Amino acid sequence: MNNSSRNNNAVEPWHCTANLQGFEQLLFVVLNVLSGCLTIFGNIAVLFTVYSSQSLQTVSNFLICSLSIADFLVGVVVNPLYIAIVILKVWVSSHVLYLAENYFWVQSLFVTTFSLAAISVDRYLAITKVFRYEAILTRRRCAVTIFSIWVVSFVFSSITLIIEPEDASKLWVTSNALTICIPFAVIGYSYFYIYQAAQRQSRSITDGSKTDREMIRQNIYNRKAAVSVAIIIGLFLALYTPNFVVSIVEISFEEHCKKMFVYKVWLWINWTAFLSSASNPWVYTLRNRRFRKSLKIIWKRYNYFKSNTVLNDPHVCSTDHN
Repeated sequence: MNNSSRNNNAVEPWHCTANLQGFEQLLFVVLNVLSGCLTIFGNIAVLFTVYSSQSLQTVSNFLICSLSIADFLVGVVVNPLYIAIVILKVWVSSHVLYLAENYFWVQSLFVTTFSLAAISVDRYLAITKVFRYEAILTRRRCAVTIFSIWVVSFVFSSITLIIEPEDASKLWVTSNALTICIPFAVIGYSYFYIYQAAQRQSRSITDGSKTDREMIRQNIYNRKAAVSVAIIIGLFLALYTPNFVVSIVEISFEEHCKKMFVYKVWLWINWTAFLSSASNPWVYTLRNRRFRKSLKIIWKRYNYFKSNTVLNDPHVCSTDHN
């Protein structure tokens, strides 16, 4: 991830280079192609479902769409960058593709973590401020939040383009800490109070003090949505934590060959970290009944349109007639 003072064009022993060779290179490319395709199609399905279904066009789902766009860009930009870097053997160099990888890695990480924080705050407000939720988190405030996250992410990532190579390792660990610690402090705060509020609401319903069916239904929906977000956050932490650990380990090594070995391992860790972008759409659809229902309706409309197109195609008709 960090720039290196060494030039990759220099001839180095095979065990002292960070670039993948032979079968491991082929495997890495294939895995990135597969995960990239899953990421692209999965997140397109989520975005198109929200766009096509008016009932899904809520503030909560707009925040999820922001995260889904970030995940989509991982499949469109980041995965192809890794494929190009590995094929051209310019991993850990001053090559423009490697510099672009640094930039988009930090940018996508920033958008992902701060979007997760925004979604957590949304769930916090929906569960703890039931009657004031719609007045507090309006569509305008939601739009400002999403816009701010994206603008700051592009500005923050530009630091990677001006940092000196010898300071890159420290910058990377610092940026990791900022883009992880701040949003996850917000997430931790939100979920602490979400849990407390959910417990209180459950006791109230059990005691019969709240018998309104709509309130009970909304409570169940909000809690389920909060659990879905928690699963997404858990997946992100599980897949990203190894990357953070390796970034710290890299600083502790001084010997060139050991650093290059760490960077080689880092390539695989990076691929693992971005798997969350491919897995998130599955969490949305498997956990949310409205998403599943809307997807089924869209699929039925697509099949209906496809069958009518085939029937009305004059070439198909003439072939059948002959």
